[in-house]
Amino acid sequence: MLPQLIITKEPLLAVVVAEVEESRRKITAKDQEGMAEPLLEMIRLMHLADCCCCINSRTRILRHQASDLNLDMRNDGYVKVQDLLKLNLKTMANIPLRSHTVEDIREAVRQDNKQRFSLLEENGELLLRANQGHSVVTVETESLLKPILSPEEISVCVHGTYKKNLESILREGLKRMQRLHVHFCSGLPRDAEVVSGMRRDVDTLIFLDVKKAMEEGMKLYVSDNKVILTEGFDGVVSVKYFQKIESWPQRQPIPF
Repeated sequence: MLPQLIITKEPLLAVVVAEVEESRRKITAKDQEGMAEPLLEMIRLMHLADCCCCINSRTRILRHQASDLNLDMRNDGYVKVQDLLKLNLKTMANIPLRSHTVEDIREAVRQDNKQRFSLLEENGELLLRANQGHSVVTVETESLLKPILSPEEISVCVHGTYKKNLESILREGLKRMQRLHVHFCSGLPRDAEVVSGMRRDVDTLIFLDVKKAMEEGMKLYVSDNKVILTEGFDGVVSVKYFQKIESWPQRQPIPF
């Protein structure tokens, strides 16, 4: 009996699951001859799928759970990979984190199409961090992110959301909620350079007036995976800094 994989909305893992299912179809009772090759390919894909689950588990840990797990996190967000691998937790695929290796982490980071993580080798040790999305207060913005010093550095600064949220956003502004920053992208959802910072199924785009925001003292930063982030003022980006709002993908203006 071949093992079943979980269903996920994670783009890379969804692709891997589809490939595993294709390999599974090749392995039938009538296909005993030449079975070794598709079976080995399926094992490889399942290993990659678990690596994806492994890195997704680390997303939660590195962004939100480090303090609760007594994980030693630096102010730039880095933790030792060996410390992560000692945690008594399981991945989304119900595999113990402790069963993974440093090479599994390297491969998962390499395969992550959202480029959510950075690796650093320092004094003979491998460290890992999430590039953005933190709620843990250990992380210091200036240590984690690169400051944007001029509006000319950003041609587009857009936040993706949903029409159902627009009424509250227009009333209260964009809030960072439990995270350290409000997230923006430097392009539209279909742009190749937009790999993180916005869900692909958003239906509303809010454009930031970067020049006005920076002139009035708002600090903007960019992460290693090109997400634009700001603390706003007291955790809020006010409506007065909105340049325009459009529907997506129709690109029709929405009055506000």
